[in-house]
Amino acid sequence: MPKLSNKTAVIVGCARDIEKEVSHSMSEMYRLGNEFRKFALIVYENDSKDGTLKKLKSFSRKHTNVIILHEKNVQGHRTKRLAHGRNKLLQYARQNYGKYDFFIVMDMDFTRSNTTSLASVASSMKPKWDAVTAVSREYYYDWWAFRCKRLNMDYDCWDDRSDTLGDCIDWGTQWEVKMNNRLRKVESAFNGIAIYKFDRIPPEASYIGDMNGKEVCEHVSFNKYISNIYVYPRLVTSTWDE
Repeated sequence: MPKLSNKTAVIVGCARDIEKEVSHSMSEMYRLGNEFRKFALIVYENDSKDGTLKKLKSFSRKHTNVIILHEKNVQGHRTKRLAHGRNKLLQYARQNYGKYDFFIVMDMDFTRSNTTSLASVASSMKPKWDAVTAVSREYYYDWWAFRCKRLNMDYDCWDDRSDTLGDCIDWGTQWEVKMNNRLRKVESAFNGIAIYKFDRIPPEASYIGDMNGKEVCEHVSFNKYISNIYVYPRLVTSTWDE
């Protein structure tokens, strides 16, 4: 297929117990990666009880540039395990593809790109932008990863549900008024896809999904190391069922 960008990209994702979705998500991620001049697709899997790992291995045997990282008996709650997996992906990408232009993180269990091309979105990023994150076709859902001081949304809206600050449901209402489908600079966001300029990720950046035994969003800790993050209306996610 014709390349839409002369840039290079590493696309990564975590997979566990997603047998029904994994073939579709892998095909979509591979298609999007193939629009770059060069790309690698790296997936981390641990402790699936269904056929997820089998399908991942089958896909990797049939396609080039696909790497499956697998571990057993990974301990901890969900976000601690996710942070561990994302750090493994980041470490592997740094060691083997550190000179690539973009580090692209995608959810694999229920989201996909609804944009024409990740390559065209990545190539449209302004020089000062370090990262862009997705919006949704229907409604923005990933409030746990979202932080924006300018909108007074700079706390964990699932944890701090005070009447004065507002919870995640309040945020959803505010979003429609304040965003209006505009480019917005934020301190953190994800919503299914994030595109980072690889050379803007400092060596010390890492994911943390546990604070004193409590689940926290792993994207927030990682994004603290990234200076210029934008929610970008051109980058759109949607659920598989939409």
